[in-house]
Amino acid sequence: MEEAERAARRVLAIDERAYGTDHHEVALDLFNLPLLLRATNRLTGAEAAFERALAIQERSLGPENQLVGRTLSALALLL
Repeated sequence: MEEAERAARRVLAIDERAYGTDHHEVALDLFNLPLLLRATNRLTGAEAAFERALAIQERSLGPENQLVGRTLSALALLL
């Protein structure tokens, strides 16, 4: 699973360079990373990643977008 986490973080870095740090594609990467961390019981950083994804989604997609709801739900399950 460490290899999967490295790959997920690499995708995040690539997308941040390609799209900027406030793009909805980056938010998707940030949403997926904590799911991977949660699956391996390594929750350090998971909450922060969900919260960053949520902030980006609200700014780029609007607060009523269904992806915002999905991220809120995932964050609630983590907590």
